[in-house]
Amino acid sequence: MDWPQLREEVRVAAARVGGLLRAFPDGSVPLARVTWSVAETGAHLVGLPGRYLRMASAPTPFPVSLAEENQREIDAVADREPASLADALESEVAALLAHCRTLISGSGTSPSSTPHMACARACSANCCCTAPTSRVRSAVPG
Repeated sequence: MDWPQLREEVRVAAARVGGLLRAFPDGSVPLARVTWSVAETGAHLVGLPGRYLRMASAPTPFPVSLAEENQREIDAVADREPASLADALESEVAALLAHCRTLISGSGTSPSSTPHMACARACSANCCCTAPTSRVRSAVPG
């Protein structure tokens, strides 16, 4: 796996989703095909890098209830303004990527070679880069 390319793809995806979030003046807009609003989806995405950091730092079993874990992480994000959520998402993704960089610093191995980081990549691709992007894009005003 090409770690520099993956790192750039994740950074670009976070910026793209951040741009979509910033397109909304109000986070209360409901999204297509999901029960979450723009703000709830943004808060969920903000929580994902922290989840992956916890998994990378002290590997633990995946949550018994993903729905409960998602809700706990959404509730932990107080700010519901789309622009603030976009900033937080980009900041949290940068922190995750910086942590991953420390994992490979001097080791020559890719952080995605660990089971938890491989899981994070798969979840990120499904949650952060694909599904919400299309859901948010379909609701973008204008």
